[in-house]
Amino acid sequence: MVVEERVLSEPERHRDGVRLAGLLGGPTTQALLAADRAGVANPAARIAERLDAKAETLTVPGGAFEALGLDDLAEPIRQRVWRAFADAEALWPELETPTVAHWTEQGLDLGALAARLEADDQLEVVLTPLGQGSEQWSAAFDRCEGAPKLTLSSEIVAEFQLLEWPIAADAAEGSGAERSANTRVSVAATFWSLAVVPGGQAPPLLGQNHRHGPHPRLAEMLTLQLMRARRGGEYVDARTFTWIAGRLGEGRLAARHVYDEHEHSIRVSTREWAQQGPHQGARPPLLPPNFAETAHKNR
Repeated sequence: MVVEERVLSEPERHRDGVRLAGLLGGPTTQALLAADRAGVANPAARIAERLDAKAETLTVPGGAFEALGLDDLAEPIRQRVWRAFADAEALWPELETPTVAHWTEQGLDLGALAARLEADDQLEVVLTPLGQGSEQWSAAFDRCEGAPKLTLSSEIVAEFQLLEWPIAADAAEGSGAERSANTRVSVAATFWSLAVVPGGQAPPLLGQNHRHGPHPRLAEMLTLQLMRARRGGEYVDARTFTWIAGRLGEGRLAARHVYDEHEHSIRVSTREWAQQGPHQGARPPLLPPNFAETAHKNR
């Protein structure tokens, strides 16, 4: 017995599509059904147009599709996560920013992230592009209303890529946490880093030389300060220095970050990596997918 394959006509496909929409429910569905009953010209195209528009509103950062991945998180924690993505989009309007979904597909454990944020309200989620260069970072500070001036020493400018590029910054001894491939994603040819950085006024580990890491990348530290600028909050390191991941000057020098209240300036300069003092230290970043505490190494 031969069974003939039945091909649905265009009206039949449209009818079934409307029935399916009716089963789904919601305001958008009701509008589609009303248009269908009113005999709108080319209702199938109209339905596709409305569904595309609805899908666009759902897929923006913080939209319902992202909420599906964050629905188990408490509202304050959810807002702390979304804030990092909203800030990245505002600070880098010329770049296509990743979404939460990019990171969950990479293996991000949202439950582990939430647990760390709930345990410490000074931890801050930081999402930042890598490989932008010193000029682009200076421009980001210039266009962020109220932000401090970014002041970089000549040594920092000359070897800036060693402090922000993912491979070079992580290669130097004691410079940073072990960052595997799933601690960054690539969107439209731009690498992005996701980290949780201690956001207290002073580094949690003071009196340390550069070997006692891990340390945040320069891009992560600058993003933390730009996020403070967007909210009119207090800048970190007003009376302390934070070591930055990476080594300069053929391994002799390390970078450190400070906020100068009098000049309203973020200054990044270099010191010999072995220099040790009571006012400089480490802000060990927590990294995806599990955001486990990175072992503190004394060498």
